[in-house]
Amino acid sequence: MYTEKDIIEEYINFSLDFCSKCIAKYEEFFPFSFYIKNGETTVIEPENLSELPNFNTLINNLKINGLNLIKDNQCRSFCIGYRTRVKIEGKYYDALAIFVKLTEYESTSHGRIYYYPYTTAENFDYLFDLAYYIDANN
Repeated sequence: MYTEKDIIEEYINFSLDFCSKCIAKYEEFFPFSFYIKNGETTVIEPENLSELPNFNTLINNLKINGLNLIKDNQCRSFCIGYRTRVKIEGKYYDALAIFVKLTEYESTSHGRIYYYPYTTAENFDYLFDLAYYIDANN
């Protein structure tokens, strides 16, 4: 039986691995989304995009698609990963933000965002194992 912590770790580990591979190959990464069900990882594709949108539009589109999958009982959780900047002790860092929504646990039912600052895109060195997380509003 998976615990809340196990599921979150699975999402985080997959996201960190995916991003490190993208950065190694392309020197960047774009917003991505997926869900894990019965041990299988399924990518959530953006829908109804006539052109390449800005990152915020893409992230919102992926979030809506994940919520629709939950509503349609296709999954009970999903994850979105995207690049952002965080301020730690007065200094800004590039970071991987990982939004995780788990509907079966009260503490993460609204979503939680985990931030992983990194120093360079070339080797995806982490400054911290985990800088911090915040609970999302929805």
